[in-house]
Amino acid sequence: QGTVAQSGALYSAPAVPAVGATLLTALEDAGGTSLLTAGDIITLSGKKGGVAFSAETKVVGAADFTTYQNLLDWVGQYYGIASGETYGAYSSGVSIDTGGEVLIQGNKGEGNALTSISMTATDSAGTTDKTAFNTVLSVLGNTVQDADGTSVASEMTVYDSQGVSHGIKVIYSRNSSNTWSWTADCVDDNSGGRCVTNDGAVKELVFSASGAWSSDTGTLSVDLGDAHNLSIDLDMTGLSQFSGTSGVSTSEQNGYPRGTLDKFSVGNSGVLTGIYTNGLTKTLGQIALARFANPGGLLKEGNNIYKQATNSGVAQIGAPGSGGRGSINNGFLEMSNVDLAETFTDMIVTQRGFQANSRIITTSDEMLQDLVNLKR
Repeated sequence: QGTVAQSGALYSAPAVPAVGATLLTALEDAGGTSLLTAGDIITLSGKKGGVAFSAETKVVGAADFTTYQNLLDWVGQYYGIASGETYGAYSSGVSIDTGGEVLIQGNKGEGNALTSISMTATDSAGTTDKTAFNTVLSVLGNTVQDADGTSVASEMTVYDSQGVSHGIKVIYSRNSSNTWSWTADCVDDNSGGRCVTNDGAVKELVFSASGAWSSDTGTLSVDLGDAHNLSIDLDMTGLSQFSGTSGVSTSEQNGYPRGTLDKFSVGNSGVLTGIYTNGLTKTLGQIALARFANPGGLLKEGNNIYKQATNSGVAQIGAPGSGGRGSINNGFLEMSNVDLAETFTDMIVTQRGFQANSRIITTSDEMLQDLVNLKR
């Protein structure tokens, strides 16, 4: 089962329970006392699975926070409650009970247990408590039903389009002998606590009678605010179920933090591959080669530079290794670019010059030695 918490009754008029369309500024307690005014600040906090969430605030009357339903949606998002999971008379989600109360129904399993639930309000300056509102909502901390049942969690780090890391916690709760449900939470402030399955509903993981993976449903979406939202496919095919203590770990993920180009390599096919400081390997482009019908007809422009001429024919551009074109060897000097006769001649001339200079130095040294001997 999951956590169930209920506030005191809220009304839109004397003896008329509040509904989703009721304006927050129209909410009253049982005695007819107005609970909120425009500009008031509502603060929400609590824990899930023993992990404390950072407190969030909303301003009454803001564009996305005017009705009672807006408040309920916020609570559901904050605690990461996935809808559609039933247990007894309850169904997971945040709704309005028959008397206008806030009814929080968490997901199954101890890993989804909601504790220290708190919703309080102050005036727009944040200095004066809204006592009537706080009194009605304070009973949320006294849960009607505590969560229980086998659950196991797996944490992983994912990266958005800007290379920012986000911690994700996936919670698996056992429903029956071979069926588990799973939900997800964001476990860092970078994600703003907005981790939900693709349609906001609880998803299922099913094992076969032999304990092997059978099927699973759903993707995970993360609302990242400024960056593009993430849609994460969880590959659960490697999971299995056997007798013993359960444990789940993430083996790998294909996102990367921010990185810069560190080095590159060129393959035989001319593909230029960049290697980044974050470990990412990415194809940057491909070097093309030209083939000529008559290579001997190329016009020489320099020591190893040639250009297309009438006798050579038009350049036929293509990938290395295709259509009779050569391959590319990374780190090698092409032999055809070197005139061996000219290179050997230059080497011999250099060697002779060195030998001649050596003889001049030797002769000069001998003459100086003879002068020294004459003086003696």
